[in-house]
Parts: sequence; structure tokens; C-alpha cells
Amino acid sequence: MAMRGEMAMPDLLGSTLGQYRVEERLGSGGVGVVYRAIQKPTDQQVALKVLDPGLAARPGFMRRFVSQAATISKLGHPGIVPVYEIGTRSQLTYLSMRLVHGGTLKDVLLEGTVDLGAVWRILRSIADALHSAHEAGVVHQDLKPNNVLLERDGSIMLTDFGLARINYGYAIGTPGYMSPEQAMGLEVDRRSDVHALGLLAFELLTGTRPFAASSPVDLILATVYDPVPSARTLNPELPPELDAVLFRALAKNPADRQPSVFALLEELSQLPMGNRPPAAQRPSAPAAGNGGAGAVSTPAAGENWGANLQLLTLFEASLDAVVAIDEGGLITHWNSQAESMLGWSRKQIMGLPALTTFIAPRYREVLERIFATFLAVHEGPQEGQAVEVVAIHRDGHQIPLELSLSLVQLQPGKWNLVAFCRDISARKEAERLRAMQDAVTDVLSDADDPREGFRRLLEAVCGNLDWSAGAIWMVEPGGRHLRCREFWQAPAADSEQLATLSRKTTYERGAGVPGQVWASQEPVWHPDLVRVAESARELAALRSGLQAIGAFPIHDGSNLLGVLEVFSATAGELTTTRFSKVESVARRLGRQLGRAAPVRVQAAPERPAPQAEAAAAVAVAERQNVRYRIDSRHSRIGFSCAFMKFLTVHGHFNDFSGWVEIENDDPKTARVECVVKTASVDTGSLDRDYHLCSKDFFAVESYPDMVFQSTGVERRGDERFRLIGDLTIRNTTRPIRLDVRVEERDRDSSGSEKATLTASTVISRLDWFLDWQEALEAGRWIVGEQIKLDLEIALVHRPDGSTG
Repeated sequence: MAMRGEMAMPDLLGSTLGQYRVEERLGSGGVGVVYRAIQKPTDQQVALKVLDPGLAARPGFMRRFVSQAATISKLGHPGIVPVYEIGTRSQLTYLSMRLVHGGTLKDVLLEGTVDLGAVWRILRSIADALHSAHEAGVVHQDLKPNNVLLERDGSIMLTDFGLARINYGYAIGTPGYMSPEQAMGLEVDRRSDVHALGLLAFELLTGTRPFAASSPVDLILATVYDPVPSARTLNPELPPELDAVLFRALAKNPADRQPSVFALLEELSQLPMGNRPPAAQRPSAPAAGNGGAGAVSTPAAGENWGANLQLLTLFEASLDAVVAIDEGGLITHWNSQAESMLGWSRKQIMGLPALTTFIAPRYREVLERIFATFLAVHEGPQEGQAVEVVAIHRDGHQIPLELSLSLVQLQPGKWNLVAFCRDISARKEAERLRAMQDAVTDVLSDADDPREGFRRLLEAVCGNLDWSAGAIWMVEPGGRHLRCREFWQAPAADSEQLATLSRKTTYERGAGVPGQVWASQEPVWHPDLVRVAESARELAALRSGLQAIGAFPIHDGSNLLGVLEVFSATAGELTTTRFSKVESVARRLGRQLGRAAPVRVQAAPERPAPQAEAAAAVAVAERQNVRYRIDSRHSRIGFSCAFMKFLTVHGHFNDFSGWVEIENDDPKTARVECVVKTASVDTGSLDRDYHLCSKDFFAVESYPDMVFQSTGVERRGDERFRLIGDLTIRNTTRPIRLDVRVEERDRDSSGSEKATLTASTVISRLDWFLDWQEALEAGRWIVGEQIKLDLEIALVHRPDGSTG
């Protein structure tokens, strides 16, 4: 029988554990053994930590550990080693993690005293990662040099969160790095990690730990009872003010310590650390890379160690691009997210004027006035105030941004304007598409004959989507040519020659882009007009500065009536969503034109035989009640919800089914039923989905269905409705309302009818799910008070009643 603390584990070299082939033993610690492994079938290298079976078998350990690991993984913090999977095979519990190649902080300490600049980078990176975990409710409790990993690019990462949380009657942690309360088996909170960070700071600055003893037991006793030694006694080059800061961090009573790791870092940042001689002869830790806060050189004599602590920490912790500008308008800080978003590296852009480097010309004057006002009065914008601008990527394409501005004093008398930049391209695109759809609906609703609204419809489409010109081509009587029935150009466009030629030109099938769409009856988008320009009219479009062209068939479900053509002044591909929305507009126009077509007078047909009359009567009866099936292959049920009170999770469900039944083609008679299998949840992350499907994480054996049944329909406008019904989850039923829009309806040559609907609603978690405390205890992932559902539903009805 293994004694407490011993590892009763087999040698796994060369074996396979789950989807991992064990290649090399990297080391062992108090909770398990770490291997380098290959994940099949991707051949990705991972670090595989196999936990001590005795530890994993303790009551409650796995539930709490998996819950913490899930919380940490969802943070996605660059300073925390991500956990890919937690699994159990052959009574062995393992977790796979990113394989970090650069060694540990212990390796750096073994080389000797660390350079001051490197010390600051290390402490700041560790504090940033710890603070993120603390805000999510997780305390590390085993922070030590072996758990601080250094990647080859210099980034610093923490590992082994959650493996020292539970106290089973003896101290779980590492003697010499535990807090006094942890050593005594008392309750711990984030101040235990403040103590651990103080210990690391002491060791990094002096080259030795504050407590030493001949045995682990004596080391624990020294942590609890011995006074903290003076760091300056061990290293006289350190400032005298340092001792007071470290005495607080290492206080025996947690109430006497700094309340957070950032508070400790803030006190350290105010110390005059520049009196120490240059460290050219001392070994240095690797420079901070993507995971750190950027290179920080050793300060000059008399400077505070971290005068720009708050700003830099905020920069690198931010998921947004962050830019800081000095009083001269020059860029002084540029985080890694700004590099990714705008294409400029720090080296390329630091010191350049912000406005003329990456802000679009039409926004420069407005921003210049805002900057000048803030810097003149030294008063920042009101909380929550944001400015929308358009930025220029290094490759030239434009990006709409929302800037949240703050005024920060980095050093006495020196001010910086800090801009948190959020890419709002998706939001702006959704707003444009919604505005376009609303405008098109207004046009088609107002005109008895859609032909009277052609110009307004072109303006609704092209104007809202920032396209420079557009035309509607209709098939002439006799079906030999396409002729332009309306042309529209933006006020700023110089397209008069194109307009003149459009009114004079006709196209045969296959000629020009409109003629090609007429022939194929399929929509097209050409991102580079140069490659397809053949006719004099298309060459005139090029001379007008137009660079891309698209064309969409206008048909009534059976016949092509014309073509909707659009021009863009910007080359490039069209998003799938925009393409489908414009195609939908052309379809709607075609249906409207089909309904408005004049009735053709024909000779009275012969009276059908009695059998034909009976068949027709049956067909009419059947048409009175039509059931559409949900085509799940082309439908999507998405959701977004708060997680742990401060993150947002987006996902969708892969398994759902249902139907919509309508009488006499009247949407107000619709009856709807839909069943969603919650076990099919997909959040786009295999690691997250693993936890969402773990019995340990959910503490349930099966997942409930969500069942929606409609109770009524209200018309809210043309093609817009409110669907009222009941949603049932876990035997609890509550009423909900969905705002529904009919995007398109169509019937093909086989008689099959198709329709596309979009819908959205917000439901309250409190109506169905556990309250916050119960959800936290059970590990439920939906803990926000509101859950937003966004649906795009494809419906199909086939004459033969099949669902394939």
C-alpha cells in the first residue's frame, strides 16, 4: 500500500492513453507525472499530466477540479496554459495541455540573480494571469517556480490551477511556497496567492527564499511562525522601501496583506528601483513575447520601477486592440491585439502620428478636435462614451472601429490618450443588412406595381450596402433581350457614361454579366471587374472607378423575369450573408412582379372530365392545410449567454427537428412545434464541449430536451410576425415570444415549396435553470440571467410528403 504522498502509478512510456501516445517523461510533482505525448489523429504534441490515482479518487475532487479547469480554460488568458481535455482511462485520470518548450522559472533562478527588467516582466505577467483567475473565482494555491513556464518566445504562462484546492486533512502544496493559512489547513482566498507572489518577488530579487529549514515539516513551521527576513539585508542594492512592501505581502494574517495581486504590484511599481548597478553580467530571463506585457528595460536611476504599470497591464490583458497617444499625437503604446487587427507591428508604428497613419481621412479632423480638447483640459470623456471611426489596415482595407477613450497620466506632467479599439465590422454589416431589408420591405409594400418602385429599390439596396451603382434589367416581350429599366448611382459617384450606356444597351443570353446570369439563372459576384469586363458598358464602369460587380436573377419561382445588377467601388469577395440577403431581395422582387403581372385573356378551356374535377377538388382541399418540415441541414439555432457573470459564450445546437403547419396560405394560422436536443450543444471549442458533456461537470446523467409549441401568431408588418408559444425544459413550461421575419419563399419546378425564416428572442434563465449559487455548485455553465436565441430556419414542403 502506498504511503501518503507516494505515487502508485505505472510507467506509461510507449503506451496509449485515450487518444494520446506517450512519448517522453518530462517530470513529476506532488499531484502527478507529466509526459510529452502525441495526440491522434492530428499528431499534435501536448503535455499530458496523469494524476495520482489516490488524489483523483478522493470524494468531490474531480467535480471541483473539472469545474475549476473549465473556468480557467474559458478565460482563454494568454498567460495561463490552456487545458485541452480531461479524461479517464484504465482508472487513470489525465489532462492534456499545451506543451510549453522554454523551461520553467526554476531553471532561471538556478542560474543566479535575475535582471531587474526581467523580474518586472515576470511579476507583472504572473500577476495579470492570477488576477484574471481570481476574478473568475479560482485561487491557484500552488504558485511556485516550477509552475511558472517560459515559452521560447519569452512569454510567461502559469499551470496547475485547481490541483491544490481541496484540503484533505494535510497541506496540499509545496513547503516553502505555501501561505501560513494554507499550511494550517484554514480557508484560503486570493490573498493566499498574494503571499505566493510575494515569495516569488523575494526570491527573484535576492536569489534566495525567505525561509529555509532542514526538512519539509520545519519549513512549514518556519512559514507559520518565523518572522520575514529583510530582503535588503540579503541584497543591499535594493531600496529600503522594498522591505515594507514585502513584509505586508508575507504577513502571517491575510487581513494584513495587500488585498489583491494587482495591489501588491502597484506598491512595487512605486519603488525607486533604478539605483541598482547595471546588470550586464547577470543572467536574464527571456524577454516578454506575445503572452507578456512587452519589453520593459531596467529603469534609470531615480525612476519608479513600474511607473506605467496600470496602463501596460490593462493593455496586455485587454481582448481589444489598445493604442496610446501622447500629447504630440504620436503612438506610444500598441498592444498585440492592435498588431493583429491593423497589421502594423509595434516596431513599425511606434512613434508615428496616429491620425495620419491608421485613421481614414474623413475622420481625422473630428478626432483631432477630440484629442486636442482632452489633452488641453486634462479631462477624459464620460464613462461609456465611445467614438465610431473607420481605420485603415496596413494593407489598405478599411475597418469600422468603436473607440472607447480614456485619459491617463503615465508620469507626472505627461498625459496619454488611450483608445480601446473594438472592430464593429460585424455589427455594422448586420445594421446595414437590416436597414436594407427594412427599406426594401417599405418599397415593395408602398407600390401597387413593383415597377414603379425600381429606383427606390435600387437605392434601398445599393445605398444601404455602400455600393456605388445598380441597375434592374428586365426580359423584353418575346424573350430575346434584357433591357435596363432603371439605373441608380450614388450621389458621389462619377458614373454618367455608365448610366448613358446602360439605358442604350441590351444583352442577349450569355452576353455581359447580366446576360450570363440570365443564361445560368444563378447569382454571381465578381470581386475583380477587370477580369470579366468585356462590353463597352463594363469598360465604362472601370473608368468610373468601379471595381467589383454582382448580378442576381429576378424570378417568380418558375420564370426568370430579369436581373438585379450592382457595382462596388471596392474590390474583394462578398460575405456569404450579404450575398444571400441580396439574392433574397431579388427573389422577393420576382415574386412581387409575378403577382402584379397582368392577367392574360385566354379562350375558355373545355370542361374537364368528372375524374379531373374530383382530382382538382382533392388538390384544393390538400392545399388548405400545408405542413412544412424544418430542414435542419440548412437551419441554425444559435444562442449567447453570460458565463461566470463576466464572459459571454456563443454556440448553437446541432440536433433539432420540427414542423410548421399553415392553413389557406395564411401565416396567422401557423402552428409550430420544435424539439431541440441540448446534448448536441456546440460552442466551437472541443475543450469547452468536453466539459459541457461531462457528467462530473454537469452532475446529471442525461440532458433534457427543449420543446417549443406555438399558441398564436401576431402580424407585425409585411413579412414580420410575432410567434407566441410555450417553451418546456425539465418539466417546466414558460411562455415566450419570438420576433419572426419571412426572408424568402420559393417554389421550384417540381412543386416543392421552400421558405427561410429568421427569429430571435431573449429568455430568462431564472424561469428554467438553477439560481446562481446552485448553478455554481453543480457546475452548470449557463449562469447569466438572460439567454439570447437567434434562429435561421429553412422550411420545406414537397408534394409527395417526403422529408428528404
